[in-house]
Order: sequence, then C-alpha cells, then structure tokens
Amino acid sequence: MACTEIGEMLTPMFTPSKLKEMFDLILECANHFERYLDQLTAKNEIVDFSDATAKYTTDVIGSCMFGKETKSISDKNNDFHKLGREIFAMNFENVMRLKMRLYAPKLYNWLGYIITEKRFTTFFTKLVTNTMKYKKKHNMLMKLKEHPEKKLVILVSLC
Repeated sequence: MACTEIGEMLTPMFTPSKLKEMFDLILECANHFERYLDQLTAKNEIVDFSDATAKYTTDVIGSCMFGKETKSISDKNNDFHKLGREIFAMNFENVMRLKMRLYAPKLYNWLGYIITEKRFTTFFTKLVTNTMKYKKKHNMLMKLKEHPEKKLVILVSLC
C-alpha cells in the first residue's frame, strides 16, 4: 500500500473537529507522562527518553485510536507497549516484510495473509472485538446515536 493510499485512509480520522475531540485525551496522556517524568527525576535516575516517549506515544495511540487506556507509562510489562516495540523492531523478518512491500507490492498483497505476524493480528483483532463487545454490553452504541458529534469523547470516556 502506497503512502498516498494510507494518507487517504487516515485523513477522515484526523479532521480538525476530530483532533479537537482528541485533544483532551492527548492532554490526559501528557499529564500522566509529566507525572512519570517527575517521579524519575525525583529518584535522580537517568531517563531513557526513547523508551519514555515511546510509552507516551503508545498511550496516545491506545486512547485515540482504540478507545483504551493502555497505561504503558505506569506498567512496565504492558503488552500494548511490548507489541508496539516488536512491530517496529528492525529484525530480519520485519526488514524483509518492508522490502517486499516496497519493491514487490503485488507479491506482498498476494502473500499478505501468509506473511503477517499472527501474534500482532491476533492481539489487535482481540483488542478491537473486546472493545466492541464492551461498548455493546454497556449500551455505548446507543449513546453514540444520541450524540454523534461527541462520538470519540463518549467512547473513550466510558471505557
């Protein structure tokens, strides 16, 4: 999939009004991040900012995209954060997958279901289906119908 195709898919997700709705979620994650950094500096520890910002980014993505508070910052053994690290790791499999996608996109699309990392697919499929079951069980879909303009805020605040 080309960058332009990805951009076209994501553009409806990042309209100014949706970004405005996400602002509170991002701000909440930033507050958690600030408290985390305060704790680290109070201990006079050396801070690995690569890991710290990756945790913050994971929390923002979890909140905004999946409607789930991932708690990557406070939980050292967070599955969401670990999986994100594995997805973007520069290992042989990921490099080969990337090269195939860049240089042989038709082959990549044809083999896509075979060469995907099953544990990633399983984790995210389970995450989305569990979130949808939870929202259906707690009538959150009805609240969306009542207030469609606040769908992101309602979904995340009720999780």
